[in-house]
Amino acid sequence: MSNGDFFSDSFDEAGSAGGLEHALEQFKASCADGTEGSLIFSEDEFLYIIDHFINNDDEAMVLKASELAFAQHSYSSELLVRLADSLMITGNLERALFILDEYKDSFPQNPDILLLYAKAHIKDGRFDAAREIVSGILSNEQPSPELAESIAALAQDCIDVSNFEQALKYLLEADRMSALPVEYSSDIAFCYERLDDLERAIHFYNKYLDSDPFNDNVWFNLGTIYAKLTQFEKSIEAFEYSLALNGNNSSSLYNLAVVYLNLERFRESADTFAKFNECEEDNLSGIIGLANAQLGLNDYKGACESFRRAYYLDNNCQEAMLGITAVMAIIDYNEGNRNSFFMRLEEIVKRDSTWIGTIYKVMPQLISDKEFMNFIDKVKKN
Repeated sequence: MSNGDFFSDSFDEAGSAGGLEHALEQFKASCADGTEGSLIFSEDEFLYIIDHFINNDDEAMVLKASELAFAQHSYSSELLVRLADSLMITGNLERALFILDEYKDSFPQNPDILLLYAKAHIKDGRFDAAREIVSGILSNEQPSPELAESIAALAQDCIDVSNFEQALKYLLEADRMSALPVEYSSDIAFCYERLDDLERAIHFYNKYLDSDPFNDNVWFNLGTIYAKLTQFEKSIEAFEYSLALNGNNSSSLYNLAVVYLNLERFRESADTFAKFNECEEDNLSGIIGLANAQLGLNDYKGACESFRRAYYLDNNCQEAMLGITAVMAIIDYNEGNRNSFFMRLEEIVKRDSTWIGTIYKVMPQLISDKEFMNFIDKVKKN
């Protein structure tokens, strides 16, 4: 008796689309009334059912169908791959490893299963074991674009667990095997960036942009690197490209505002922080950034309002509290309330003396105020 004698009636249509669709509807109906355990389907029918749920992002049904399918067709490498992958996606890593351990020898040198086995080891933090598995694959398989992309896919699993060194090794290894599509240049650049090799990161981000100059997030990444290198004009140019492509890229708005602030281009910084705060209304960093830019513009009323808004959002925010106190001290000084001015300075020193430097930067005329300079000397000695 052949295996076909056990197939369901729906497969009598010689695997036609209609037969496979009937199997899917039968499976759905059985799941609804809890009788799916009694179903018997062919391998092709199960593959059709599983792929339907994969395409519809229904992880629970993918797992349910894969479990039942592999229980009936444990000789199928395709069903083993779907089951193990589904187990990993749904957080059942330990069981996925157990099943792959148990069945991998039944499919010797099957690259799909071995790649999935390597993926499971990466997710389990066993990077050396994963590399050993990959080395075995490479020694038995001919290089090809498909294999190269499969190896490169393991890099994303490494990135997901923040192992950028291993991710980079897989990407470069895959690229040497068969030149990867240019979009992988962004992944390579990202790994170099995380490994603080910024010049190489710039090279690969530019390589990506040479092929696709319309990716606002890659322009953002490039701008951030230039900012880290204090190449601020290049940084501004990259952030502006990013915003030209997507005016609502809040990350680019924020970093551009910070660059302007570092360059003491306070008007541009305040305007950019204001746009950022329109995108993310309750972002504490954006509100405090705007307050600092307003301080630089001597807009004390605006700065105080921004610091107060930040304090309203988080009454434990030290920077907001100190900012309010610093602005009030500046207003006291300008109004001739010297006693109140120095009382506020004493309060600031108890919390963070660096804010005294901020006040001095905003009011450079204090250099001629002997009492203030004596206060500074006292702070330095303590």
